[in-house]
Amino acid sequence: MNFRVLSKLLGFFALVLGVIFAGLCFFSFVQESSKSAVSAFTYSSLISLSIGAFLFFIGWGKIKRISRREGVAIVGLAWFLSGVLGAIPFMLCSPNLPWYGALFESFSGFTTTGATVIEDLNLYPSSLLLWRSLSQWLGGLGILVLFVALLSQLGVGNRSVFQHESSMQTGDANVARAKDMARMFLKVYFWLSFVCVVGLKVLGMTWFDAVNHGITTVSTGGFSPHNESIAYFKNFQFFSFLQAWIILFMFLCSLNFALYVIIAKRGWSRLRLEEESISFLFWLLFVTAIIFLSHNMNWDLFPNVLFTVVSLASTTGFSVSDYGAWSLPALILLGLCMLFGACSGSTSGGMKWNRFFIFLKIAFNEMVKIFRPGQVKLVRMNGGVIREKASQQIVFFLLFYLLILFFSIFVVSILENSRDIHFGTVLGIVFSAISNIGPGFGQVGPMNHFAGLTPASQIFCCFLMVLGRLEIYAGILLFLPSFWKKY
Repeated sequence: MNFRVLSKLLGFFALVLGVIFAGLCFFSFVQESSKSAVSAFTYSSLISLSIGAFLFFIGWGKIKRISRREGVAIVGLAWFLSGVLGAIPFMLCSPNLPWYGALFESFSGFTTTGATVIEDLNLYPSSLLLWRSLSQWLGGLGILVLFVALLSQLGVGNRSVFQHESSMQTGDANVARAKDMARMFLKVYFWLSFVCVVGLKVLGMTWFDAVNHGITTVSTGGFSPHNESIAYFKNFQFFSFLQAWIILFMFLCSLNFALYVIIAKRGWSRLRLEEESISFLFWLLFVTAIIFLSHNMNWDLFPNVLFTVVSLASTTGFSVSDYGAWSLPALILLGLCMLFGACSGSTSGGMKWNRFFIFLKIAFNEMVKIFRPGQVKLVRMNGGVIREKASQQIVFFLLFYLLILFFSIFVVSILENSRDIHFGTVLGIVFSAISNIGPGFGQVGPMNHFAGLTPASQIFCCFLMVLGRLEIYAGILLFLPSFWKKY
């Protein structure tokens, strides 16, 4: 393991965060009279810049290449570093969060989870609320994509870092070098963010609300500067259009970002082969229809049902109504939406829809082999053949994901044993954290918060958030002693 490489790149990342904190300090000084916020961001900037400069100095020198193992380490450590540094403003800004609550809020932001321990957002200055949203925007497409786009300036041309940002693993991404693909993804991300923000402003939001909700929509993060989330705008004249606009962008950003790049390069003909996105759309429509029918086809409820389904399936986590009061079949379907997540290469969380869709194809082929053992039937996805090794990896990942899920439920039930908490709430806590969703079920539902969790549970949830965002493997490898040994 080349620790000089890790030190330099992580130091560069800390320096970037320090500059962002300095910008927020200036924003707070100009836009509001909160001395607490100015002081908090000043100290946050100084701490981040100092740590960044120290790490960068230790790793000083030209980096020729990044190995596969170092790429995994940079990815995992950068997420943990961002969570720790991002927690500093929450601890220093009044009303101050305890250290474990600040870590929870920060990790929830950078992993685009959207769960919160803040009971009343109205008590906090607008600059800190903007930081919450901005942390999700930075984490939405993967902080490491921003990182990779700038690696050429540091003399690094290796693909390792890019390949191990898990949500960037797409077959079509191999048509370009990693840093070029990262730049193209960033262009798509910036344009989606810009259009979404402008649209929200046109539909009646203030610039502050439009920016906050626009960047957390595109990042499928779900943080809102209002306690009521999107329901805060229910009395707006154009609320139905506002709701539709957010639904549209939650869906667009739950699709594979590589698809937009490929369409731009090769045209719309690529959509004819796009099984993942089309099947995901049908899944959303199916769940919406079933829940709508289970509520006696109440057309007044339909927009809220569609919004909730897209919000949870894309793992955004915005809310317009309390889905916790819906029927049991509806809650089961919503739970499946949380579990499956959206498309690979998107800003969403969960186990990813493409894995589940390919698993269904594998299962179908295995059933066919029972009565046609001599038939050779290949598993195909988006016009390409899924190799047997890849199929095995997908099945293993799903089993491992479920194993981690069940183990986490057991751990949280022990950590929360002293509280009057039921199984649905425990399930909601784990689903929210590991699938990077935000709201859960029961006492952590869409109209509640996570402030009541024990400190141990909040720290454990931070680990689950990173584990879910890195799709298990990169997070667990950091805790294996053999990973850090020379070989």
